[in-house]
Amino acid sequence: MSQHRSSRGPGSLARARRVLLTVGAVIGALCLVVAVAGPLFGAKTLVVRSGSMAPAMPTGSLAVSWPVDAADVAVGDVVSVVDADGSRVTHRVVGVQPAEGDGAALTLQGDANPTPDAEVYEVTEADRVLVSVPWAGRVVAFLGTTWGLLALGALTAGLLGYAFRPTRTPRDPGGRGGAAQGGTPGRRASEDDGPERDRRAPHDARGLLLRALGAAPLVAALVVAHGAAGTSAAFADTAALTTGAVAGYSVVSPVAIAAPGNCTASNSALGSSMTLRWTGISPAAQPRPQLANYEYQLRFLDRNNANAVLNTIVVAHSGLAGSQQTYQLTSGTIGNLLGLNLFASNRVTTEIRSRLKTTTWTGSTVVSTNWTLSTVLGIATFTCNQ
Repeated sequence: MSQHRSSRGPGSLARARRVLLTVGAVIGALCLVVAVAGPLFGAKTLVVRSGSMAPAMPTGSLAVSWPVDAADVAVGDVVSVVDADGSRVTHRVVGVQPAEGDGAALTLQGDANPTPDAEVYEVTEADRVLVSVPWAGRVVAFLGTTWGLLALGALTAGLLGYAFRPTRTPRDPGGRGGAAQGGTPGRRASEDDGPERDRRAPHDARGLLLRALGAAPLVAALVVAHGAAGTSAAFADTAALTTGAVAGYSVVSPVAIAAPGNCTASNSALGSSMTLRWTGISPAAQPRPQLANYEYQLRFLDRNNANAVLNTIVVAHSGLAGSQQTYQLTSGTIGNLLGLNLFASNRVTTEIRSRLKTTTWTGSTVVSTNWTLSTVLGIATFTCNQ
């Protein structure tokens, strides 16, 4: 009596596993190319943190960019540049004019913005966005957290264990049901043919490559997560002078809080954080702008590198005039904010300025706080006032 063998039996499962490993190998190779291309050729991964490039690049997208000469930038390209404040902005090119030497003056505009950016960016090269993936930036941001690293490590270990598990070959090379036993001549035995599997076989070169690359997406994701830079697809500054009469406005500055109250750190293997504090602005009567027109610009400077600007962010004022303002850095946000590596020791100064919304006007007084950050395998430790 012949026996019917289900098409979903062990042989089909083995084929499905091989297909998954092959797909993983392709994805892994692409991830490794991105991870290696960064330090070697200047490619960047960018996490989009605002929405002016929607719907093409909504908030939370992950973009991959490649540096190009200014002469190769054309209208319609999406490029990432650094503005006068040191912030990275990713917008579409709507105008290109020759500049001094080999440079170009770029006019950029977000797809969701009604007007071009107020600043014209003079560059000798720009990072042209090649591809963007919605929501992937949120995944990368999570992978930069302590919990993300733990989950990624567990998944990587599991996938490596599965990919490199021993395989078996049948005792009879002719396979079950071979010609010697009256079966179909020439039939090759499946590695899943049940009780006849008992001898261990070494992996061939192709199998090792597929398994290694099949595990690579998770390993490469760790590299990409800690090399991703944040970019503001910023909304346009539409402020413009429309009259010949100029009022004498005074931009009020924040006030520093004396140490140690200006900064507190909480360090734990499960997640570290640091909170910066300052006294908010307190506008008086006109001609000073009202409280609702203010925000705070935070610049992060690298004291290990001649106070080079690491990043610039803007936070809103909260509470009443003169109330205490706070900004918290966590082990999850710090990697994306400063572009840290798995092993790093950073001495950072945070400069806090008040700024009028939709303008580049800032207060004259700067509140500065020094702090240090150490990272070991992505686990951050903060120290205030050092």
